[in-house]
Amino acid sequence: MAAEIAILLSARQFIIAAMVLLISASTLTIMRNSDYRSEVALWQATAKLSPNKSRVHNNLGFAYFLAGQPEKARQCYLNALALDHQNFKAKYNLEALNNTKN
Repeated sequence: MAAEIAILLSARQFIIAAMVLLISASTLTIMRNSDYRSEVALWQATAKLSPNKSRVHNNLGFAYFLAGQPEKARQCYLNALALDHQNFKAKYNLEALNNTKN
C-alpha cells in the first residue's frame, strides 16, 4: 500500500502523509496502552467494548479477585453466568470465591 501511495504522491506529500500516519498511530497506541496499566483497567475497558461476553466478565471478576476486591469479583462472576450459565470457569471462580470466605 505504501508503494501505491508513493506512486500517487510527490515525495514531499508522501513524507507528510507518512508523518501524519505515524503520529496518528502513535497517539492511538498511547491511548490504548492506558488500558493496560492494570489487569482491572484492561478488563474494564474490554467489558465496555464487549458487554455481552461472558468470558470478559469472568476475566474482569478474576482481576478484581486478584486486586483484593471480592465483592466486585462476585458481581462479575454472576454477570458472566447470567450471560452464559454454562461458563464453567465463572462457576469455578464463584465457588472458589465463596469457599475463601469459609
